[in-house]
Amino acid sequence: MDTNWFKQRLAEKKLSQRALSKLMELDPAAVSLMLRGMRRMTAAEGQQLAVILGFDFTEVMRRAGVQVTEDITMATVVGAIDSAHNVMPLPPAMHRTVVAPPECHAGTLVHQVRDRGSLRDGWMYYVSPIQEDPSLHVGRLCIVGIDKRTHLGYVTAAYLSGSYTIMSISGEEIATEVVPDWVSPVLWIKPNVHG
Repeated sequence: MDTNWFKQRLAEKKLSQRALSKLMELDPAAVSLMLRGMRRMTAAEGQQLAVILGFDFTEVMRRAGVQVTEDITMATVVGAIDSAHNVMPLPPAMHRTVVAPPECHAGTLVHQVRDRGSLRDGWMYYVSPIQEDPSLHVGRLCIVGIDKRTHLGYVTAAYLSGSYTIMSISGEEIATEVVPDWVSPVLWIKPNVHG
């Protein structure tokens, strides 16, 4: 807790801790403990302080000792996955952005399972935006482009040299003895996302 920072901001606003407690509708003792780091500040209290002090919420929470990630990476939902593991592009009007996990980099794309009868309905697959050679991702779950069709599956080596078999998550063959045009590895999976 950066107590001095909060005291300086209150002084700039000509607010006492007692006046602050009235604005926040908190007991003065609770505000005193909070600003000395002896009581944890809630996100709602941080939001109130941000408004009262005229600072960004993340700055207030950082000064309160909460680790805040400033640079949240966003990813765009661009595709829907059906029950046969086919990936269909969504029209641009249906694209939306979602928060990407820290492991994902800028430009990450998301394909969401849209299959009401499946336990995976709503799952989101965060995928590299880079289309790569399949030989780099043997054994990995990828979005795979084959002859203008796109699938979600594991890339496995096939019997013919330079060809691959694409296996579904549940173990069925999607395509065998094929040479994919490209693959994009799945970076992260977020299950059970409905909305």
